[in-house]
Amino acid sequence: MPEANATLIHGDAADMACIGPGEAQLVITSPPYFPPELVAQFSGSRRRQSDLEGTWRHIETFAASLSPVFSEIARIVGRTGICCIETKDVVYGDFRLPLSALHASLARGHGLWTRCSLHFRSTGIKPAHLPNFVLRPACGNFRTLDTSTLLICSHPRWRSRRSTPMKLDRTTSLGLIEPYWRLTPARHLRIHEHQSPPDLIRRMIELFSLPGDLVVDPFAGSGQVLRIARELQRRSVGYERDLARHDAAWSLLVGRSIQTGAAGADRAVRISRA
Repeated sequence: MPEANATLIHGDAADMACIGPGEAQLVITSPPYFPPELVAQFSGSRRRQSDLEGTWRHIETFAASLSPVFSEIARIVGRTGICCIETKDVVYGDFRLPLSALHASLARGHGLWTRCSLHFRSTGIKPAHLPNFVLRPACGNFRTLDTSTLLICSHPRWRSRRSTPMKLDRTTSLGLIEPYWRLTPARHLRIHEHQSPPDLIRRMIELFSLPGDLVVDPFAGSGQVLRIARELQRRSVGYERDLARHDAAWSLLVGRSIQTGAAGADRAVRISRA
């Protein structure tokens, strides 16, 4: 059985020196959408969200600050790895700010081009997330539900390290190639407000890596990618700058190891560079 070491690093993924060029088979991550100082604006009433252009400039500047991380992502996946970026267009007032296109452009600027993309949303809908059109239908106020986007990127001269057939029936294969997925949101072990649906993480890891491969999450957050990668017998490395989130993710990572009763091949390593 391949070793499934999980390493969680308290530090900035702008320096992933512990990972060699082209060593990562898969990077799967969700970059932060906006800086902490904008959190209050986005969590407040939409009626008060009036500085559309100014807010977008803040988001563009913040995204540009993540450029060193994207540069490192391109280095560690090289020409044989895949990068999956979970993102979404964020709602501000009556408009959607095109963050997904901004993240795609940022990745492309470092040589990672979008191979394909899919959209998804959670199976449940909170009443607060329903558009006003549902409650008070009127001409001109139509708006759809919000969705998230997964960008699947690689180097333009990408080549597979191996050709390993997957045992999938036709129904499953046809379901996977649908560009719109309905997914159950993260409920168990949820410690992050934007935690990804576990099935999304699991599917990407199974589709783009094999047991023993290295899976990396530069914005580890809840540590969910590391936990699922380890369950699937992949090695994993995650970076998290926020100490409170890092500590919470570490507690779940260690607790998960204890719960599974695994030893030897199932290990967790904690590193602090702060």
